[in-house]
Amino acid sequence: RLHVPIRIVGEAPGVKAGGVLNVLFDTVRVHGLPKDIPSIIELDVSNLEMGEAIRVRDVDFGNVEPLLPPERALVTVVAPRGLEEAAIGGPIEEGGEAAAEAEEEAPEASQEGESE
Repeated sequence: RLHVPIRIVGEAPGVKAGGVLNVLFDTVRVHGLPKDIPSIIELDVSNLEMGEAIRVRDVDFGNVEPLLPPERALVTVVAPRGLEEAAIGGPIEEGGEAAAEAEEEAPEASQEGESE
């Protein structure tokens, strides 16, 4: 069981459109034979639009098994701060910093609108 570093390659169209690339993991812990463990895992973000993510299930790990749930997001493209939840239709991942910030800001925004 080793931590394999992640390298981001390409430029996401969602970033070109004003989004922010949010790298949630710098490494991925994997299990497998030492000869099969890659030295690096490349994630190509060149097709990633605003509100999309590369999840564990989307990555070819070869003959090793990632020790993360398949639905876990590794990289996301989100709207600039304060707009994340609106751009993606809700939090991408429970416990993520961007999701937590969006959840904290959303109730305040709706309360302000109701007080008028």
